[in-house]
Amino acid sequence: MDIDKTKTNPGMHKSFAIERFPERERDILKRLSGWWYLTNSGEDVVLGANARMSYYLMKPNTSFAEGFNLDREIITVFSHYQNFEPRTLDAFDTARKRFQTLRIESICHILISGDPNIEDKIHDLLKNDPENPIVVPFTYEELENCDENFIKNRFRTHFYSRDLFDFLSPLKTDLYFFGRSELILDQINRHTSGEHSGLFGLSGLLKNPPNLLQVLGDKHRLSAIWLFFVQIRVIFR
Repeated sequence: MDIDKTKTNPGMHKSFAIERFPERERDILKRLSGWWYLTNSGEDVVLGANARMSYYLMKPNTSFAEGFNLDREIITVFSHYQNFEPRTLDAFDTARKRFQTLRIESICHILISGDPNIEDKIHDLLKNDPENPIVVPFTYEELENCDENFIKNRFRTHFYSRDLFDFLSPLKTDLYFFGRSELILDQINRHTSGEHSGLFGLSGLLKNPPNLLQVLGDKHRLSAIWLFFVQIRVIFR
């Protein structure tokens, strides 16, 4: 059977050191490699005095990636502890610093936990701050007995339950600020061609130029600065 190398196919990279994981985690990794592509076996992470966890990287197959708009490798952390503590999430930050930014998926992480109530605890921890990356939680037991549809449904639960436009939680960083580049350029083009236009939307959607400058940062700073002066010029014309 020929493999389409233009797509991400399930499997395990030849340099993935599966032997460094305990037997139970190895079994889970072998199951996941039937649906995902395991790319990097990562390292152990030590938090505090004695909290030790492991992380690795994996990439969803093409069909899964297209369904959730995920095209980079996802940091996945094994935490065998039966009582989840918030500092566990620091393991993702530690892992992210060890790879190039463009390689790693910034809006999503996966946590495999020994805590049987991990899903409720993650939901309660992150629900009040929608700008944290999405953490999709699983227990060891779930991944030992699940199929791919179970994983997809868990992703749907945590991807589509977050309200990025909540009045109480306006965006402050550029983590979830995407899809506006075309809109900004359209506003600039309208001005240069002498057309009148305006931006309308709910409060907290970053319509005014100072917010655009703050949130866009270096990504689209020149466009935001130009749009800022365009609007100032219109106001005082």
